[in-house]
Amino acid sequence: MSAHYTPEPWIRALRSESLSHPLYKPALLLVVLDAIDRGQASPLTVLFDERLEASFDELLARAGEPRGAGKCWQPFFHLATHARGRSPVWHLTRAGALVEPGKRAKSRGGLRRIADAARFRSELADHLVTPVGRAGVREEIYRWVTLGADPEAGLRLVAAHHPAWPAIRSELAGLREAVDRPFRLFREHPEVHLSEQTRYARDTALRLEILPLYDYRCALCDLRLRYHHTIEATAAHIVPVRASGADDLRNVITLCRTHHWAFDEGFWSVDEGERAIVLEPEGDDTTDLAAIQQLRGKKLRLPAQDATRPHKAALEWHREHLFLRHCSR
Repeated sequence: MSAHYTPEPWIRALRSESLSHPLYKPALLLVVLDAIDRGQASPLTVLFDERLEASFDELLARAGEPRGAGKCWQPFFHLATHARGRSPVWHLTRAGALVEPGKRAKSRGGLRRIADAARFRSELADHLVTPVGRAGVREEIYRWVTLGADPEAGLRLVAAHHPAWPAIRSELAGLREAVDRPFRLFREHPEVHLSEQTRYARDTALRLEILPLYDYRCALCDLRLRYHHTIEATAAHIVPVRASGADDLRNVITLCRTHHWAFDEGFWSVDEGERAIVLEPEGDDTTDLAAIQQLRGKKLRLPAQDATRPHKAALEWHREHLFLRHCSR
């Protein structure tokens, strides 16, 4: 997909959609895009059939939402409703003809009585004709779903739908098991020996697990920022990846991008009391750390459970090998 491709009509449409449930609408749209990829649907004919329902149920189950089984009819109907002046994502059809607006469906059977398919609104359908267009829409759905009332569920849906999901699921299992074992500073296999897919799965799994523990905030400045469905907070290794730091929740902290960079560079660290310590510039040094110097002594916002808080050994390593190297110059 072109990095510059932006499906503007889809961005507007998704922003106007309500997410009363964090997964149902985006899950249905994702499986419909998959069906179009396989030639089992088209932008003008999305059949409400058992194959679509099974794909919907399967995706929700992988995302940890088995309660969605049998409820495909709900988003199928609601994506066609007019509310608060917004246009629907698609129109219901029966035998190829448009269903009159205003008809209601309160059950799966009720939907089947009034419609057997849906047709995307024309300005949205235009972006679904080519693989590049569908890829752009898929990326927007990924962004949209993380903006809902339950961003953790949204992130899990994205991970469940992504082709790398089996590897991500394996990494998630490893992270959850690791907190019950003695802490190790370093990974078993150096980063250079990891495949690109393994790195992606590792980074995604860490983000899925660590961000909710910190309420999607920077542990240092408490920033909790989202823009256009993107979460600002990042997962930062304490003993860094470049030093073969362990992929363990106790070796990860959530930081905004600015403080993540400064932490990786060793411009600030964390003392034994879990407070920020910041590098002091020397004399005529051109270093400008004013943005983080004002946070000196600030108590970090960390998870309540000891099993997922930064390990003292990891913080000590960071102080000695990254922070104090500047002080010894």
